[in-house]
Amino acid sequence: MTILPKNERALKERFPQVWNRMQSASNDFSINDFSLQTFDNQIVLTYNREGKETYPYGKKNNPKLLDRWFNNQSLTPQLLYTITGFGLGYHIRTFLKNVDHQYMVFVGERDPHLLLEVFSQIDCSDILEDERFFLGVGEPDDNYYSPMQEAAVIGVQNISPVVYSPLFSLDESYYDKFLAEAIRQYLFLRPLMMASVDQASILQENILENMPTLMDAPDINDIREECSNFPVILVGAGPSLDESIDFLRKVKDKAIIICSNTPYRKLIKSGITPHFVVAADPKEFTKKGFEGLNIEDTFLAAPVTAPPSVINLFQGKTFYWTGITAIGVSIRKSLGLPTGSIIVEQGTVSACILDIARQWGCKKLVFVGQDLAMTDSGKYYTEDSVYADEGNMMADTQGCHRLPGNTLNDVPVESRLFVYLKTFEQFIEKYPHIEYRNTARLGVKIQGCPYLDFEDALDWIGDTDNSQIKKQIGSYLKPSPDLRENTQKLKETLQSTIAYSKDVFKTSMESALRIEMLPTKFQQLNYFNNSKVINCLKDADRVNAIVDSNPEHYNILFEGKAKGELVQYKKKIKGIQSDNKRWEALLRNKEYYWALVEGANDTITCLEKLTNQPPEN
Repeated sequence: MTILPKNERALKERFPQVWNRMQSASNDFSINDFSLQTFDNQIVLTYNREGKETYPYGKKNNPKLLDRWFNNQSLTPQLLYTITGFGLGYHIRTFLKNVDHQYMVFVGERDPHLLLEVFSQIDCSDILEDERFFLGVGEPDDNYYSPMQEAAVIGVQNISPVVYSPLFSLDESYYDKFLAEAIRQYLFLRPLMMASVDQASILQENILENMPTLMDAPDINDIREECSNFPVILVGAGPSLDESIDFLRKVKDKAIIICSNTPYRKLIKSGITPHFVVAADPKEFTKKGFEGLNIEDTFLAAPVTAPPSVINLFQGKTFYWTGITAIGVSIRKSLGLPTGSIIVEQGTVSACILDIARQWGCKKLVFVGQDLAMTDSGKYYTEDSVYADEGNMMADTQGCHRLPGNTLNDVPVESRLFVYLKTFEQFIEKYPHIEYRNTARLGVKIQGCPYLDFEDALDWIGDTDNSQIKKQIGSYLKPSPDLRENTQKLKETLQSTIAYSKDVFKTSMESALRIEMLPTKFQQLNYFNNSKVINCLKDADRVNAIVDSNPEHYNILFEGKAKGELVQYKKKIKGIQSDNKRWEALLRNKEYYWALVEGANDTITCLEKLTNQPPEN
């Protein structure tokens, strides 16, 4: 079966995950319950349901049916609409035809075989190429919703379902799951992607400043064999931590205790020294969790994006991971170093700890103080934390989800905690080979993670002896790095990135200014073939050739201010329209060039600041 070339190009470019799932399904048609037939030169979709034929669009393409369906929707601008089923694309085309650039659409289709048939017979490239349109197919997992990342950062304010009943009714359980998971993914992805964009410059600066210190640091997975046989205690900063201290004292010699910076002070002041503290938030505020505290016997686990002040505080005691930022991978590759582990970072440090335990191969994981809920009085954190210092220990419970608790009938769970809860549950479902237990008496019930009181939890953990674990872990640490030598290595490897960024800056600036200098009369249709317009359009090839000339350098450039600038570019071009399509293309190109100019300028400033400063002793 051959997919139409236009459809194939659009799928490979915009939805590679859909393309891959279609290819995986291409040899298995065992579950087909549909057919495409042609009547009166019109392709008709037919489903066989329990011996009865159903026609989602009728036996003929019925524009009145589709118009009636669309007109029955109550739509609001700046929303991402999730639509059930792709079918033949007729209802999708109707939807897109009747809304402007302020609306976006994510379509979920259960059956990759249907898409294979449709894209082999019907030209849907106008839909697939539409920047307002996104597509998922098959099992609604994280990869399914990956196109939502783009929608989450280019002006979408919320998400809303739209049901196309003739397709929804074919598999209601599937589409119910698609719609529910879409909301969870959006609630998770939007703040994460917005943070990624908003913090891009900070992340870039942190990585560059941390690299000389972390160049020789051990990877978090280097100690896998030392840690795999011990239970992991994941300590959160929820209200129930205050009643968990005695339990932690009893298990500190039987398990590996890992916490974030938030509960660290509570533990240290209670005489409990965690084996690891994880610092994944790039903001300087993270350091407050360690101020005035003894950190001598605790190891730090952190991504290369962590605040340099925290990395320096734990210098010589840090186990790093590269994370999902391409810049860290690119710089380490250019230095001839291993690229490092990738630990899942899903908006909460606790998710990092879950994935560290998984990658170590640990078989038991216990949640302590991981309430994922507030008390009815609105208490959000343990009383001894930096959030309490800031007056942020309490929150309003109004508007919270009321969900079943571990020991209480129900507990208040606000939106951010609800996302974390679903993240935990999804992790547990994905990795059932780990045994999970929860000791948070005041917390929300986590599916797949039974509640145990402290006495039962102590028995469940068992009698492993970790008395040598700190010594064994410490043996992987290396002598303090030679910062002068490492900084010089970094400076040398960044020279070519600076040259690349300057080329991008110069070429983009020149191309943008050429368009700016064109008279506005060129937007008229009679200037469509004007030589100056055509020559300006050719600049795009020159700019793209430089941008694409070195993926490693581009990663370093893109992971800085350029990321936010390119997001703004995508927002701006949504409203650019002209009858003269060449003029429209020029206006879009101009916004792209200016985004590259701003991003390249910021990266050049950042890199030159680093390479011009004297090396540390």
